[in-house]
Amino acid sequence: MPDKLTALVIEGTAPWSRALVESFARRGFRVYFTWAENPQNATELAARVRSNNGEVWAVKANPANSHDLIQTAHDIGSTEGGIDCAVHCLVRSNPEMTSFDVEEGEWLHATSTILMGFYFLCKSVLPFMVGREHPQLVLPLPAQLDEMEGMHIIACRAAGVEMVENISRQVSKMGVLARTLMIPQTFATSEAERARHWSTLGEDTAQLLAGFHLGG
Repeated sequence: MPDKLTALVIEGTAPWSRALVESFARRGFRVYFTWAENPQNATELAARVRSNNGEVWAVKANPANSHDLIQTAHDIGSTEGGIDCAVHCLVRSNPEMTSFDVEEGEWLHATSTILMGFYFLCKSVLPFMVGREHPQLVLPLPAQLDEMEGMHIIACRAAGVEMVENISRQVSKMGVLARTLMIPQTFATSEAERARHWSTLGEDTAQLLAGFHLGG
């Protein structure tokens, strides 16, 4: 195992992925996260992690652009000697996700962005994972709700699970694990409650993923 493990978090400035970035850093990972639209959020997150002695780098990249992801993976993999964990964090929590009243084009775009983005991520980082100890590719998806769900969410989750299962069969031959993570949604109206939800979720996710590398 290398002296330092390297994690790549795609879209690291979303609420739960921010917590994931911070939790990875606390566990000793060298963390790279991408941002696409808000440089201030990226700068603030990187500063917060570094103030707690974490090693973190913010990278501007469009998660749906294959060229951006290939370049990002090449730069990180070349610098670090490889990539141990890559997480594609495009899942959002939104009360409207339970609504059936969504235009077809909207959910098709959202689903294709998530699935194509994960495909681009796999293609980009795989050359830098082969030969690492226990590398993993992770696609978070919205967890099933106890209440009525929108058909677009059901379709997105089913497509994501099937895609990762097929990718897993291929990359497992190279010693790489591809997996999905079901992300619980929150419908809390309080900003403080939402922040607690995402913080806890980020910590729990990092513990699960880091445990795969560090043995618990």
